[in-house]
Amino acid sequence: MGVVTNRKESGPAFENDLEKMGMLKYFNTSHIANSTSLNLKKPDPQIFLYILGPLGVRPEETVMVGNSLHTDISGEKKAGISAIWRPMNDLHAELQEELGPGDHYLALLDKARTHEGEYYGKKGIMETNLVLPDAMIKDTSDMLDILQKTASTMFAVPLRKTFKRPEG
Repeated sequence: MGVVTNRKESGPAFENDLEKMGMLKYFNTSHIANSTSLNLKKPDPQIFLYILGPLGVRPEETVMVGNSLHTDISGEKKAGISAIWRPMNDLHAELQEELGPGDHYLALLDKARTHEGEYYGKKGIMETNLVLPDAMIKDTSDMLDILQKTASTMFAVPLRKTFKRPEG
């Protein structure tokens, strides 16, 4: 697994944050692409393609999870990578308040597009409105289930069986 991030902190500072989240143990540090150290920034597809070399995979063999339609999903799709969208928790909460319980995929897309369009300006609105993720999850732990259910229809080349559930 790898990480692609636009965070300003790179190297040990970013690794410390991953450690605090309990995630560092799942990543080889050579599999972390940070925009600050590479002088590339998401949604540039090159930053997504950069990380594939150390991982030894092609775009069509790859799935990435991102929380931004503009910076993550649009960049992943431009790079030929299957994109799973994990919307920010606050978007889910706002929709639950507005629409009640349930899955509101299209409303969530619309709300995210509006929010990101305001944040990123005209360019963000245009790119975000054109992008559609391959799948959506509410929690990162849902990723394995969605990959197993959709791998045969979602990907041109079957995924390598390298995914396993974290222990503990």
